[in-house]
Amino acid sequence: MNFLDAAYQVLKEAGEPLHYTAIAQQALDAGLITPKGATPHATMGSRLYVDTKKEDSLFQRTGKGFFALVPKTRAQQITSQIDQLNNHVIND
Repeated sequence: MNFLDAAYQVLKEAGEPLHYTAIAQQALDAGLITPKGATPHATMGSRLYVDTKKEDSLFQRTGKGFFALVPKTRAQQITSQIDQLNNHVIND
């Protein structure tokens, strides 16, 4: 999984903005990324900063070093809430 896919998954599960170092650490802890370099936190920050400059980015900057997912449409929000509720029921 690449860094942006991992960031998307981490932010989706978190449901709130996170600092890029926390995103990278959670992705590492979950085994979502296997970095080749010595500074995966810096790589995550760089990839997110560059991606947010694109018009179709899934990410947005919410503060210095903090990122969140771009808000979804109302239909996507409802589908996401249903998925979250289904996951809670399955886990219970």
